[in-house]
Amino acid sequence: MLSSDRSDQPQSVSMTGSAKVILVVDDNPANIKVLFDCLRRADFKVLVARDGRSALEKLHEVAVSLILLDVMMPGLDGFATCRQIRADARTSQIPVIFLTALNDTESKVQGLELGAVDYITKPFHNEEVLSRVNLHLELRALSLRLQQQNETLNHEVTARKAAETRLRQLNQNLETAVQARTSDLSNALNDLRAREDDLRFAAYHDALTRLPNRAWVMRQLEAFVQSETPYSVLFVDLDYFKNINDRAGHLVGDRSYKRLPSA
Repeated sequence: MLSSDRSDQPQSVSMTGSAKVILVVDDNPANIKVLFDCLRRADFKVLVARDGRSALEKLHEVAVSLILLDVMMPGLDGFATCRQIRADARTSQIPVIFLTALNDTESKVQGLELGAVDYITKPFHNEEVLSRVNLHLELRALSLRLQQQNETLNHEVTARKAAETRLRQLNQNLETAVQARTSDLSNALNDLRAREDDLRFAAYHDALTRLPNRAWVMRQLEAFVQSETPYSVLFVDLDYFKNINDRAGHLVGDRSYKRLPSA
């Protein structure tokens, strides 16, 4: 026979504050009273349901930290109640400890397969109840912290991947810009060199005949003189070329002048 230090029946309690909320589900008033007294003395807030259906309704109204669930109950028994708790995303992670007088292995295995975290076999002792409740609350807290750390880590990994992707894009854009700028500079340099070649050619060649002009000849002569290299000079004069310009016009004269190199 389970005993209790309190003679009054368990009453509803306020859900305010930071204390953990334990839901006790049992159809036996004596069991409920003992568990209620035990848990309240340990500074837990206790919520009571006398059947599985009532327990499911309370779980949707109050944030519960752990459930003590009797197996043998009329109507919706503990196994069926646990199955529905685990099937609901809102309650699936709440630790469930079964309270049962059943001591056979098959029943324990069935409960564990349904998602229960532990068993307390009747008749139970208050010290055992508190020890198991505190253990699984601590394990749940550790699991939540680990989940939060994993979520934080996932966010950091996602952010880092996004930053790396952005950095790769920036590097690619920079490389593209550098290649384009290098190409522009290369083209500009080639154009400058071509202009220099054109200017150099124009400085030492006649514009019409494309033959070396007087400046080129003087440069060559200076080089021969400085190097004391023997050289010869042939001077060719075009007599009466002015008559062509006067009679046929300067355009005809220019065309004639351009044909001199191939003559």
